[in-house]
Amino acid sequence: MPDRVPGASLVRWIVCPRSTDLPIVVLVVDDGDDHDLAAVLAQNHVPNNGFRGEWGAGQGNGRWLVGFRLVMPVDCFARLLITDVRRELLEAIIDVPHIVAIVAQATAGDASTAAAIALRLGGSLTVEVAHRSAHVARRLAPRGTN
Repeated sequence: MPDRVPGASLVRWIVCPRSTDLPIVVLVVDDGDDHDLAAVLAQNHVPNNGFRGEWGAGQGNGRWLVGFRLVMPVDCFARLLITDVRRELLEAIIDVPHIVAIVAQATAGDASTAAAIALRLGGSLTVEVAHRSAHVARRLAPRGTN
């Protein structure tokens, strides 16, 4: 897998807490100009065991950013989805395990709440994030929250 991963346009994210199951972090992407991502989203449905995902953080253009790296090792497919850091998102991704659902903007429509987006997850690609990335684990270790 190359170190340089193509980026995809992340339109918005929605955290969907669930009382009886793993929380879901929904990433709505614009796949209009990314034919490979559009094909992956069109072919893959809940659940998908071939993909892996990992969160990371860093700085870009003077801003703190958080990114989700979606990888399918067998097909050498990878995308990096980046957004500004927000507390609600950080709290959701630090709590593992959780599920990340990637939904095309056309499927998500104008849904912007957990209740509205939940009705559209049937056409999403889902990845369970069971472990913290090495980067996040190193950041949390001094605080004793590992």
